[in-house]
Amino acid sequence: MPTARFWSWWPVHGASATACHEVALGLSGRGPEPSDAPCTAAAADFEAHRIDLPVPGTSSAAVVRGGAIVLDIAHTGTLVVTAARIVLGAPVPADTTSPADRPGLFRYAGRPALSLYARRLPAHLTPRSVYFQNAVRMPLALAASRMIEGVLDLSHGVWTLLATLTVTACFVSPVRARSCRQSVTPTSGATRG
Repeated sequence: MPTARFWSWWPVHGASATACHEVALGLSGRGPEPSDAPCTAAAADFEAHRIDLPVPGTSSAAVVRGGAIVLDIAHTGTLVVTAARIVLGAPVPADTTSPADRPGLFRYAGRPALSLYARRLPAHLTPRSVYFQNAVRMPLALAASRMIEGVLDLSHGVWTLLATLTVTACFVSPVRARSCRQSVTPTSGATRG
């Protein structure tokens, strides 16, 4: 990048690197909680110098692109510090998102856990909720399996309940689906043969 007062991006780069180093020390327990003050100050200083005339010999698009990259580096450093402070349980700065763009990225950071659960619970009580669907699907499948076991008077009916539980649990999470395919395929082959 050209060297001029407009391209004073080294302080922003240095502040971002310092913030990342402080985050690493804080998360490893070898340092205090990180602060976003260096990134915020460097971004404000860059914004103040940004109104100066562009560097001669560069195109307008390059100037705008370079400024956007520098500010993005500063804001990313601030986001990393805020996320690390949330993990460490340190106080988080107030949400500076404009009222039109709220809620911001870390809207949950200053709220107590009970209020977060109170907001989340109504969303999971709708028929479209995956958690609700799985909570209804599992008992219905087990009830149907138990009814079939009772009607047919099977001698080892517990295996129908176990098979129903295994197959139904396959649909609860995608990670289990792979293990279910690996266990259901040999079982179906054994019942055929």
